[in-house]
Amino acid sequence: PKLTGRPFVSGVFVGRGFGQDLLCAASAPIVGTDGHLLGLVQGAIRIEGLNRLMRGASSQTGIEMMVVDPAGNMSYGSSGVPFTPTQSVRHEGWFNQGKHGVARFIDRRLANVPWGDTLAIEIDTPEGWHVITMTSRWHLLERTFFDIGMLILLAAGVSLAAMQFGRRH
Repeated sequence: PKLTGRPFVSGVFVGRGFGQDLLCAASAPIVGTDGHLLGLVQGAIRIEGLNRLMRGASSQTGIEMMVVDPAGNMSYGSSGVPFTPTQSVRHEGWFNQGKHGVARFIDRRLANVPWGDTLAIEIDTPEGWHVITMTSRWHLLERTFFDIGMLILLAAGVSLAAMQFGRRH
């Protein structure tokens, strides 16, 4: 922040002074009205708070989520993601440098999935963090067949109601 004038969020690391908590450091410049640097504000963010947020977001059946820091280390992974916090995933194929925000199938399988590859949607921050939401192709097919079945039942119900209405008039 001192050189760039922009806030900075570090990658994930194991805290020393705070026990063994997973942390990331954040710092931002304090700039006067004349544009001169007055100082920096710094702090540590406990990753556990992020984990609680992400657990809520990834609680839907069939959805997995992963947050990767700028260095390519996993800071959060839901239960079906086969990595542990601080493990490097840069070369594992789970996220794609340069093609962010694009839905794509990757040749990776999530835990407890009978067959098929994984649909991954990746969003990244200006600071270089990656948030990847994933579901298996199997889960997508399962949901699609369920939705088609519901549409067929709805169409059949409307048809029956129309026939009954037609007979009465």
